[in-house]
Amino acid sequence: MEKWTNEKYNEFLEKLKAKQDKSYLEFNQKIVGKTKYQMIGVRTPILESFAKEIKKTDVSSFLSFVSNTYYEEVLLEGFLIASIKEDKEKYLKTYVKKIDNWALCDMTVSRIKEAKKEQEKYFPFVLSCLKSKREFTVRFGFVFLLTYYMEDEYLSMIFSLIQKYQQEKYYVQMAIAWLLSYTYLVDKEKTLSFLKEGVLSSFTYQKTISKIRESRRVPEDAKENLKKLNF
Repeated sequence: MEKWTNEKYNEFLEKLKAKQDKSYLEFNQKIVGKTKYQMIGVRTPILESFAKEIKKTDVSSFLSFVSNTYYEEVLLEGFLIASIKEDKEKYLKTYVKKIDNWALCDMTVSRIKEAKKEQEKYFPFVLSCLKSKREFTVRFGFVFLLTYYMEDEYLSMIFSLIQKYQQEKYYVQMAIAWLLSYTYLVDKEKTLSFLKEGVLSSFTYQKTISKIRESRRVPEDAKENLKKLNF
């Protein structure tokens, strides 16, 4: 299998830059928000096509050359890590430390498809993320839960983890609100009971109610009742 060299990786970066879409760059900068990485402005389907081609080569050697300069580089790294079968956790532990915006977090989590059937295997990694002091590492853990653990048998565990590892950091609070809007769909009463415990910050609680009310899967009468809640 073809291995990557520094020269070949630099050629790849030039190809990546050649796919720049300036109108998309302006749009994506607003959507993604603050990041330390330079943004080129490459649309996601194009990044996915790059990932498809890279997967035909020695992916581990490619990952060794990621320079952490460009947003698209790091996002593509996340796509590739999500696709590999061996040493995924090792790569994920390094990757989550690089995340400094919601997109690098959420778009990578959504691609780790096998986790839906391997919750027990992934739980120690999820827990390690939640224990972190890094805002986006913690978000990674909560988004992982909402993506792959939305079953009744996990709800008590999820509520316990929220109570223990919540942070007063914006992107963690928003992830928790998003997560609870999904647990509400799994079991309305259990979620409302947890909300009544009053363990959430006022901001997280209000965002949770807002997220639930935004859902098209929640009946209108239930949305109206949620407006009246003041635990």
